[in-house]
Amino acid sequence: MIILNTKFVIAILTAIILVGSGPAFAQSGALNLGQILSELQAESAVITLAQKNDAIIKSVQQRGVTFTLNTEIEKELRTAGASDALIQTIRSKAPGGTTTGTATLNGPFKIVPNITQEGVKGMQIVANFSVEGMKDTSSDIVYRFQKDGEFMKGKSAEYSTQAGDLSARRLLKPAYDVTVYKDLEAFLPYKEFGLAPGTYDLKLDADVIMRDGKLVKHLTLQDVRITIPSTTVSEANATFEKIWIDYNVNQGGQLGMVVHVTAVLNGLNGKEAYLQLLFEKDDGTRLNGSTTQYKSPNGQTAGYSSLKPIYSSARFNDIKIFVPYSEFNLPVGKHLLKIHADVVYPDYTAISHLTYYDFEYTRNR
Repeated sequence: MIILNTKFVIAILTAIILVGSGPAFAQSGALNLGQILSELQAESAVITLAQKNDAIIKSVQQRGVTFTLNTEIEKELRTAGASDALIQTIRSKAPGGTTTGTATLNGPFKIVPNITQEGVKGMQIVANFSVEGMKDTSSDIVYRFQKDGEFMKGKSAEYSTQAGDLSARRLLKPAYDVTVYKDLEAFLPYKEFGLAPGTYDLKLDADVIMRDGKLVKHLTLQDVRITIPSTTVSEANATFEKIWIDYNVNQGGQLGMVVHVTAVLNGLNGKEAYLQLLFEKDDGTRLNGSTTQYKSPNGQTAGYSSLKPIYSSARFNDIKIFVPYSEFNLPVGKHLLKIHADVVYPDYTAISHLTYYDFEYTRNR
């Protein structure tokens, strides 16, 4: 009969965490937040949480970490089971000082396709989020894309991270202790994906990052569907100028609203297009129309106006679209709603996104 020393068994099991329990710690270099969280949360019938903490502490001491602690990251680590000793070790091995700010996502990210910017065809990423504790501090919201579990690589330095990952970003410099960013847009050319024309299911990774590379907050890893158009697609586009609403208009025996839009259409002379208005709640939840006249192909409450420019650059001063209130299908009360305005071809293929417009609707009975 062989009797094993208990301390020896624990030492062997602890070593397994570092080198044999999964891919996270099998890699070299400083540890990132995801690796540490994965090891803390990994299920084990033989390794206690205290032993996991001890093992991770040793690895952090040897290899360091890629991130700096802030309130949100520390909370996430403690929720996963990080001990005081592990938190202190991570803090001591962080690349520089602490980051006190944080960021909060206020809704899913939206992809607006077929945007032309300075003659380049691409898409816009639209975000709604807020940052706190970062007044007058420069940072970026950075977007990266994953395909088949791997980060895609950019084709140019302008749209790549220092590590070469495909990215789009927007500078943030909050003017207040709590700053809300609403419909913040970031442009990314289609050619940067390096993909053949077609539709792809990707993942969008979004982070708020300090200018020195310290992570403020990982916002999301969201599934997105991207369509890369053929290079033969027309470079037609539309430019938004103004939008306004006339409320409580009676038309054809129906009470509703008239939406007015001013826009310039380019490269569409002699071609038919439509102004498309899609209606949704302020959190992005779509409203569903009741009648075919006021529904998009997917059933969303919508309004349309036919456009057929006779010049290569044509300004439409006042495009009018009437939508009955009954098509909102909302209960009695006050509602914060949003219009998503686009110019589309007759087959509903997008030409240009014009704007988002927030408004308030009250149903009295």
